[in-house]
Amino acid sequence: VYDRVRALGQLFRQRILLCLVDIDDHGKVMVELSKLCLISQLTLICAASNKEAARYLETFRIYQNKSTADIQEQIEEDYESRLTAVMSSVRAVNKTDAKMLSANFGTVKNVFLAEKEQLSRVPGLGERKVARLHDAFNQPFKKTKADNAS
Repeated sequence: VYDRVRALGQLFRQRILLCLVDIDDHGKVMVELSKLCLISQLTLICAASNKEAARYLETFRIYQNKSTADIQEQIEEDYESRLTAVMSSVRAVNKTDAKMLSANFGTVKNVFLAEKEQLSRVPGLGERKVARLHDAFNQPFKKTKADNAS
């Protein structure tokens, strides 16, 4: 593998190492392959079966000449879709949760201003989701020197 990666050089913009993980004790091997990919600027993709590896290859082949705009998720322009996209970007919050937040609060602003107690009343939101939502909307985007000192 090392010789083939070395021979590959920098010939391609996108370089992928597709690895079929078919042995039980794969931990050490995967660590070494991860290091190799990091150093060589390769993307490591692991497949658990021949069928999964084939699916990756088929997908790469289909998208090889597509632009990034064709591949990226398209978000509708209506308010509800954009609100759902914003809310579901918070870890552990899915589209159903986002729709429930929209139904209960109406606007993004109202969700941002909601207290934990108000968020916890939304069906489907447990303590963890409430905490993550509240933290995501109330922590500063950029840490200050005072934040780093504590």
